[in-house]
Amino acid sequence: MGITRCGRHKKSNSGAKRNKMQKKRKNMMGRQPSNTKIGETRVKALRVRGGNYKQRALRLNSGEFL
Repeated sequence: MGITRCGRHKKSNSGAKRNKMQKKRKNMMGRQPSNTKIGETRVKALRVRGGNYKQRALRLNSGEFL
């Protein structure tokens, strides 16, 4: 099963189970966490929706990691 950001799998406000009305769509897709580590800077460019790019930090010299 893939990672999804969709809230359709949750129950309704009254607690009722929702019926499956459609398949998962590509715009509901999520990604694996980057799990940034400390070390020599390594950044990967990811293509995102709309043809833009985001920077994914794989390793950084310093920073605040949660």
